[in-house]
Amino acid sequence: MSSPETQDWPRGERGNQASFWDMLARGLERGERLGEVLAAARQRMQGTDLEVPAERLWTDVMAGMTLSDALAGQPAVFSGGMRAIVRVGEVLGRPEHGPRHVLDGLLASALPLVGEPTSDAPAPFWRELGWLLHSGVPSLQALDTAHAERAAGTPLAEAAQAMRRATMEGRTFAEGLVGHEDAVGGPRAIRRVSDGEAQGNLDAQLLALADELGGAEPPPPSPEGAARRTVSMILLAATQARASGVHIEPGTDGGVRVRYRIDGVLQEAPAVHHDEPLPTGKAQPLVDDLKRMANLDLADRRQPQDGRAEIVVDDRPFDLRISVLPTFYGERAAVRVLRKDSVMFNVPAMVCEPADVERVRRLCHLPSGLVITAGPAGSGKTTLLYGMLKEVDRQHANVMSVEDPVEFLLDGVAQVQVAPAQGLTFARILRSQMRQDPDVIMVGEIRDIETARVMVEVALSGHLLLTQMHADDAPAVLVRLLQLGIEPFLLNAAIRGVIAQRLIRKLCPECRRAVEPDWQALPPEARDWLAEVEGPRFFEPVGCQTCVAGNGYRGRMAIHEILEPGPALRQAVAAGADEAELRAAAGQDGLRTLLHDGVRKAAQGLTSLSEVLRVVPVGGKS
Repeated sequence: MSSPETQDWPRGERGNQASFWDMLARGLERGERLGEVLAAARQRMQGTDLEVPAERLWTDVMAGMTLSDALAGQPAVFSGGMRAIVRVGEVLGRPEHGPRHVLDGLLASALPLVGEPTSDAPAPFWRELGWLLHSGVPSLQALDTAHAERAAGTPLAEAAQAMRRATMEGRTFAEGLVGHEDAVGGPRAIRRVSDGEAQGNLDAQLLALADELGGAEPPPPSPEGAARRTVSMILLAATQARASGVHIEPGTDGGVRVRYRIDGVLQEAPAVHHDEPLPTGKAQPLVDDLKRMANLDLADRRQPQDGRAEIVVDDRPFDLRISVLPTFYGERAAVRVLRKDSVMFNVPAMVCEPADVERVRRLCHLPSGLVITAGPAGSGKTTLLYGMLKEVDRQHANVMSVEDPVEFLLDGVAQVQVAPAQGLTFARILRSQMRQDPDVIMVGEIRDIETARVMVEVALSGHLLLTQMHADDAPAVLVRLLQLGIEPFLLNAAIRGVIAQRLIRKLCPECRRAVEPDWQALPPEARDWLAEVEGPRFFEPVGCQTCVAGNGYRGRMAIHEILEPGPALRQAVAAGADEAELRAAAGQDGLRTLLHDGVRKAAQGLTSLSEVLRVVPVGGKS
């Protein structure tokens, strides 16, 4: 709800609270600092019952407390619902979210004041619970907050307790309400709750139920609120589907297209439930809300922008990398979703074959030289690089990194963020790190000739240097470095290993079906590869309720191409061989290609041949 600049607030405590939260919302929406906003609010509250509480909030925040923690210090003034809503905004990285939703909740009488009499009527309970959910408060916390203000022992309080028990047992709110129909508004109340849980719009259903049972009218939804709510539902659905990315695209028909990348494949998103239409029916409001989350420039719709944000879903932290690109039909957004607490930075988790694990570990323990991970975007090369960095003896070695951006924090690693605007480029930071007596340096990516040259110099000066590069396969990395201007003799002296990687989908073990391989689709040498596999059996996807989208796959695994230059390859590099000749020389040195590794994993029943050929086609470079 957008309030006018001057507002005739109701008299009394509710009016003072509304005035206070309105000032906070407006100031934060203008981009002002929280301390400045609270300083103005405490001046405004002089002579009211909020004069002392506002002064104390300002003092606590200036001392380093968050607003939600400061509010918790005054439970006799600010309710648990207010604190919970403000906390949501802090977690989302949108400080204006909390005060705006608190204000709208106060104006709708959805949020009771501390000490305000509450009745055993169901309408106020459903309205408060619905508003807390609408504001992004987790369901169990919202239920506890709404229940805490009801008198213990009443039928409504017992119904709320039953809902809580059902949630803790893994059942739905609606299942917990069975037998409590009279206390919560009759069978229609349970139908509303059941529909909301099934459709993903429980907050809207509860607010509508409160209207039916009687009570204050909710404030009209603002265009920003509609888009914010839709984005929240899109991101929630993405985390539940284990999607690694979300694409919000303007359609040619003026609509919006939402797609999720699940196990490396883009899929159309199911219908997003919201009770109010988007203000324009286009993608732009959704993109604008993502730009707010990432602190990007809302007014600039002509330049590409990149940012990041963090969200927490059911106490699980997620990191969002948000990229906005202007197109002919309007801005589109791509969001990379990464669950921080589920990333496994260890080589055995990424490299399945025991022999390959030992080869990678051997490269990580070299005293000097250049080791590169390679692959396209989304191939897991960064995760592998961090896993390799964890293999280094960080207790007895001086380990440093230069990254753009710093993806994850690792103990025992001096990580430096690139900042070109301040002159902190990859090459300049690398040169400065050399004065810090490093043993191992990890460079986020080779991007230009200057960085490549400095990295070769570092690798040749007695340091181990780990990095990554966008390339189709391992031999292509050598070609790229030669094209960047690295002299062949320097490349031969510096390079110690290249690890090319792809991610392929794993077959669902519940429904996979044995099948005879299509030998026509494979290269002639594939039969020789299968001699390495004991009892080879091939399977194809079927689809069941356990699979992602019922497509027969669940999860992903990596296939690898580990190149340690041998005599044939080094001779070809020195002779100025072209890419095909380098690839043939690598084969003479015993290189096992990505396709070779993929076919072996298909023969082990881990994936399908069709999936391997989708990622690494026959006739391709790999």
